[in-house]
Amino acid sequence: VPESVPELREALAQERRGREELERELGKLRAAGQGLARRLQEAESRNLELEAKLRRLQSDPPGPGPPP
Repeated sequence: VPESVPELREALAQERRGREELERELGKLRAAGQGLARRLQEAESRNLELEAKLRRLQSDPPGPGPPP
């Protein structure tokens, strides 16, 4: 446990540096989370499009020749 004023100042400076580093890491994690959320939303949208296309293809009677 620090007892002198210089030791207390150094301990406070270390705490501040630690807090600043944690804030930087938190910012990185937030940005990564936002990127993942955006990618998930895009994937869900694409999935809905593909499901709708699949339903259309399944409901259309087969025509002559290869499917489009």
